[in-house]
Parts: sequence; structure tokens; C-alpha cells
Amino acid sequence: YKGANYAQARNLLSRFQRRNGSVSVFDIDLSLEKDKKLVLDVMERWQQNKGKYITREEIALQRLITEASNFQLISFGVAVDGVMVAYAINEVLHDGYAISHFAQADVKYPGLNSFMMQTIAQYVLKRGCVFINYEQDLGLPGLRQAKKSYHPSHFLKKYSIVQRAL
Repeated sequence: YKGANYAQARNLLSRFQRRNGSVSVFDIDLSLEKDKKLVLDVMERWQQNKGKYITREEIALQRLITEASNFQLISFGVAVDGVMVAYAINEVLHDGYAISHFAQADVKYPGLNSFMMQTIAQYVLKRGCVFINYEQDLGLPGLRQAKKSYHPSHFLKKYSIVQRAL
């Protein structure tokens, strides 16, 4: 978070770290039932706290968890005082890219999203990635604005492939 463009993210990160002394980051193994449950519990808590239920995202998360062994996933959780309050599920791709499929943080912790973005960057940088394709915004204005606040270097093009009968 260097530079003037990231002053707000730095401030949020600092606030989160000051207010939450006992923060831990730990790896998640989506092949373990207990870790799957932790992830789904955070999503449920997020939905309750926001008063929003995003069925499409929940279905997509369930599908990824079911097929997790077929991907090279890097997943971690964040706990405050021993309670998991956030998770991220990322994948190393090729040519220095990683994709962040899912990241969810309990809205009761101001600055937790900034902490998560920094932690995701650290995790994928250790694996040789220099670009992060940060999850779909699903057309949600708040998520799109949050993604833009990180001043992306570029946007990837998205294509739909349609099969036509011959």
C-alpha cells in the first residue's frame, strides 16, 4: 500500500491491526470437512450481517469446494481472538497470474478487507505471481467500486463461447 493512491487502504489496515490485537492467518484445506464448514459459516455470517443473500455466489462457492481437489488452490482464513472472521480462496495460474475466486470478510471488522487484500497479495507473491485477477464483481456496484479502489493496472477481457449447431 505504498503511495498516495493507497492512503485510505493503509489507514483501514492500520485501524484493523490496532483494534484487533489477536489476529492470526492460517491455511485452509478445502478437502477437510471442518475447513469447509468454517468457510461456509463465514459466508453465512457475512450474509446475515449485510442483510443480503447472494444465492449465485453461494452456489458457485459450493461447486468450487466440491471440486477443490481439481485445482491448485491457495486458501486461508483470518481469525480474531480465535474466531474465523474471513477467508480467501485463490488459485495460481500461469505467466505470473493468480485469481482470487472468493474472499469474504465479516463486515463488523473495519479494515479487514484491506488486511485481506494485503494477505492475498503476500500469499500469491510467494508463489511467483505478480498480478491478481480479483473475483467477479457479479454486477454488484459496491464490489466493483471496491475493486477499482485498488487502482488495477489493467483489466482482463472476458469472452463467452457459444456453441452453434452445424
